[in-house]
Amino acid sequence: MHNGDVLGDEGRKTLNACVKVKIYGKPKTRRYDWKTAVSRLCGCYVGQYPSHCHNRDFQWRFKHFQQLLLPTEMDRSGNPLTNSTYNIVDIHNVLVRFDGRRCVEKYPEEGPGSDKLSVLIDERRADVEREYREAMADPDGRLRYSWVVAQRRVRDCFAGNFPGDRFTLFHALKNSEMKKSFTIIDIYNAFCFWDERRKTADEKREALVKEYETAANADAKHTLHKYSSHDAIQRLSDCSFDYPGKSDFNFFPREVDASGKSIQSNYDIFYIHKAFLQFGGKKLLQQYPEEGPGSDELKKLIDEHREKLEEEYQKAESHVPFYYYYHEVGDYSLRQYSLSEAERQVRDCFAGTLMWDTEIFPEKEKDESDQTYDIFDIKKAIDHFDTKTFLDACKYPNKQEPGYDERKEKVDKERARIEKEYEEATRNIEIDQGSGFIIHNHFIITNRHVIETHLNDTGGHEICISNAAIYVLPCTVIHYDPGKDLALLYCQDLNLEQCRICPLQLSNQSLLPGMSVFAFGYPMSHTEETALFVSGNVSGSKSTLAGHSMIVLNCSLNSGNSGGPVLCWVNGQLKVTGVATQKHFKEILTLEERQTIENIRESLQTHVISDLPDYVKLQDRSVSDYYQDPRTRQTPMELLTLKLYDALETHSQFNLGNALPGKLVVDFIKDSISEYTGEHREELAEVVKLANNTDNTLQSVHTVASNEQ
Repeated sequence: MHNGDVLGDEGRKTLNACVKVKIYGKPKTRRYDWKTAVSRLCGCYVGQYPSHCHNRDFQWRFKHFQQLLLPTEMDRSGNPLTNSTYNIVDIHNVLVRFDGRRCVEKYPEEGPGSDKLSVLIDERRADVEREYREAMADPDGRLRYSWVVAQRRVRDCFAGNFPGDRFTLFHALKNSEMKKSFTIIDIYNAFCFWDERRKTADEKREALVKEYETAANADAKHTLHKYSSHDAIQRLSDCSFDYPGKSDFNFFPREVDASGKSIQSNYDIFYIHKAFLQFGGKKLLQQYPEEGPGSDELKKLIDEHREKLEEEYQKAESHVPFYYYYHEVGDYSLRQYSLSEAERQVRDCFAGTLMWDTEIFPEKEKDESDQTYDIFDIKKAIDHFDTKTFLDACKYPNKQEPGYDERKEKVDKERARIEKEYEEATRNIEIDQGSGFIIHNHFIITNRHVIETHLNDTGGHEICISNAAIYVLPCTVIHYDPGKDLALLYCQDLNLEQCRICPLQLSNQSLLPGMSVFAFGYPMSHTEETALFVSGNVSGSKSTLAGHSMIVLNCSLNSGNSGGPVLCWVNGQLKVTGVATQKHFKEILTLEERQTIENIRESLQTHVISDLPDYVKLQDRSVSDYYQDPRTRQTPMELLTLKLYDALETHSQFNLGNALPGKLVVDFIKDSISEYTGEHREELAEVVKLANNTDNTLQSVHTVASNEQ
């Protein structure tokens, strides 16, 4: 030491033997209840779902798929029975899987009868392929099909619904939301429901067309009946099975006054008939197609499906009493159909589609002379839906829909939020840190509690050491002792010769009150890669429950210094005579109060309390209800208590800290030698030998000096 320089040039060389011990891992992420998770997923898709059915069919569709992708038991109302929660990784993974799913499945789910349907789909595709090749060879000889027949040929090459289709079962059956599968009873009841509505709609259509033809043939003096806006919409919706809602029905022109306010308008049969043609006319659900190519085959197919459905229903009725429809009876139980299979069986009994179903072929202009479709149109549509995913079909709304830009922006924002949260949740970050020091070419000493996070989850966390000389290197734990609070790390890539680092040597010398000591380490406030140096004195010692003594230091040690070396000059050399382990902290809370603190911390589902806004809502412990109105931001007492408690732990008013004596560290390494059987084991023996030789030399010096006196 020269001129008050307590370290000197030789001492400063040892700074790089002190390393920062970092624990890397995935951050703790907040969890979302099932309803919130599904809602966030729904916010990523707005396409293929007209606004009028967005709140029912759309939500129901997503409930069905998310029940498969985010499984949970449901009650009769369609709500989760359990308190299942999902983090952002779960949500992101579902989003990726859902994006990649075909918007319409080629084959049905595996189950009874699925093989037969798969074979039928292959046969129908083969028929299309054969007709397509014939048309390529002789384009002029190709057949022309009506819209109903052409669309049906495409649908018959797939299993289940298309992405924007209405759910026939959802509207026809009570409590269908809670069903995961359907029996032939469900399917038959749904068929009867729609067949009855079809008959009623057919009658309404015929009456509407008849009134239109009468009005068209009447003389100019004939007075037309005027319908109110409500009655006109009702008249129109009677022909379509659904009442889509006044706000969604924009087929009638609206009159406004000078201020822009809508005026109650009246409409005659010509307006209503024009609107009737606009939304599809006879393309809507009907029993049979119109006459034309392929109509006879389709009519025959519909009759076969109806007969088969009736036969299976009668068989089920004869085997199972009414009150056992949904339960097993003896050795007999009703076959369960998936949603896709059940929907397919209902639709196979009709021609045409429901009003808001997906139109496979783009609508042609009404004044086009050719309203038919050929095999080239059919083949193109099949190829399109073979590759079209839910991402293609459902991500964005149709550009022609009102509010396109606004809805598209909402989707982009929700997807960006999910992606950002996912990246943050899956990126390895430094979640804990402490100090340590190199004792030989490949070995490092630190506190056991410094690496506790890693020990609790070895698969999810990794340990690295770093400083200005070695940068960042991965380590493994080869031995630890909870009683001594010590851990021995092994670093395969450590090259002390290349980094010009001299490892620190241990000493068994006792630290007595009044002795000067130094410490190297990385307190939390220190972000640089070279360890900080602090000095102090030995204040005394204290006993521990583990049976060994701790050295009490009057030294400026803080959180993050744990595991760092405590050194002093021994026989002209700077030796490690202890390991910093903890700062003195007076517990001011009872055990029950500390448990309350931990409950609050756990409920937040976050690693660092400071990353939460001050207006986090804690009362109901619900992640989905965290945020209050920003205009009334207040810090809840529970959150304030947690912040103060964390600050007290890391910013203690005491300048006292504990250190493990060097002799305890040497004994720990001896224990490690007997446990460790890996590479470079001889280095540990050399560490112990150097510590013992140094202390023996020192003891000899003290003995000679005593004899001379």
